[in-house]
Amino acid sequence: MFTCQYFPLQTTLKRPTVPAEFGSKIPTSTRQLYLNKIVDECLLICQSEQAAYDRALKEEKDCYDRCTARQGYLTATVSTIRRLRSEHGLTTTPSKAVSSSQQRPKMSHAAVLGGSKAAHTSFSIHRHPSQSTGHSLQGAEVYRHLLQYVLTEEQMKENGFPRPSMDKPGSALLFKEQTKKFSDPTMKSCARCGKQFTVLNNNRYLKRDECVYHHGKLWKRRVAGGFESRYTCCQGDAQADGCCTGELHVWDSRKEDLDGYVTTLQKSPTEDPGVFALDCEMCYTYGGMELTRVSVVNWSNKLVYETLVKPENKVIDYNTRFSGIKEEDMDGIETTIRDVQAVLLSMFSADTILLGHSLESDLLSLKIIHSKVVDTSVVFPHKMGPPFKRALRTLMNEFLQKIIQNDVGGHDSKEDAVACVDLMKWRIKEDIRSSKL
Repeated sequence: MFTCQYFPLQTTLKRPTVPAEFGSKIPTSTRQLYLNKIVDECLLICQSEQAAYDRALKEEKDCYDRCTARQGYLTATVSTIRRLRSEHGLTTTPSKAVSSSQQRPKMSHAAVLGGSKAAHTSFSIHRHPSQSTGHSLQGAEVYRHLLQYVLTEEQMKENGFPRPSMDKPGSALLFKEQTKKFSDPTMKSCARCGKQFTVLNNNRYLKRDECVYHHGKLWKRRVAGGFESRYTCCQGDAQADGCCTGELHVWDSRKEDLDGYVTTLQKSPTEDPGVFALDCEMCYTYGGMELTRVSVVNWSNKLVYETLVKPENKVIDYNTRFSGIKEEDMDGIETTIRDVQAVLLSMFSADTILLGHSLESDLLSLKIIHSKVVDTSVVFPHKMGPPFKRALRTLMNEFLQKIIQNDVGGHDSKEDAVACVDLMKWRIKEDIRSSKL
């Protein structure tokens, strides 16, 4: 006679969802996405499912309550995930980018969201199988798909790309109207606080005034009864005094100094002239804004060239908050912008497709004229149209559910270049999918 032993089914609590009554300044889908990740971490800490769910709801709500906009929420949730992971002893794996002087350890955002094995593991936040279609394309096939997104000559002029001067070899022309022009060439407008100041012809400041400024942007947001504008750095209103101080006023000289340019050259015809993405970091010097780092990746997201660059003039501010570069990083660096130009001219031909976000800024910094460019700020336009542009980190979060540019040590130029490649892979994948419908 057979007997059956009864085993009661284990009850599994339903995962929590974002309560609707908490508000709507952040899309519910975004909140739920990050609540799920916080739940995963809390389950490794708490003694019971219920305790984990209760804590996760509280942690997510705390992030939501102290933010005023989407980017602030993303920053808060990633910090919370990092804190929870350190609480239960899980270490993350730093991703390292090659530098000419040293290796620069960076915390991978994939590791923050997915743990130390994120680089080798698929998980639901941003590695859907459907997103890998663009990765299977290579070589000439990629090149042909990207050609439809190459900017026209008119688009390049409208977006402020440097164009060749027919009358003065080695010089560039800009066709985009500058917002502020002075009849006196020694008069400058501070790139941070907007105040006017004077720099003499030998790059000597007439007065050494301290600069008080906001490092964040003034964003308009909806509130009860209308809109209000607040700075993203300190939440001050449009009339608030600056929250940061600098030794001196600084200015962007790149649109004034249009000499010393090189142009990519025609090379032997080939079916695949190559596709690369690049991104640069700059610093403020007594001569304006100068190049300090360049990173170039290929379509496979492999870093093919990266170097720190010695500015020609004495540095005022390394812009560490954004560039991640510190004064000690530049010790022993002798690579000049001319050295960088020589390397890039050997890597690229006139037919190579270069990818970037607001790529005109990078080409101005490199003093390179190139005509086959794909700019993700144009491929993914702002809903209000030019001159407005969407931030790269916003595009990555919206289309690929990835968080970038969130390291407190500054941006990683390699990470930004890779982001542009990933966005165009997504764009091509969607094009292929649409053509099959």
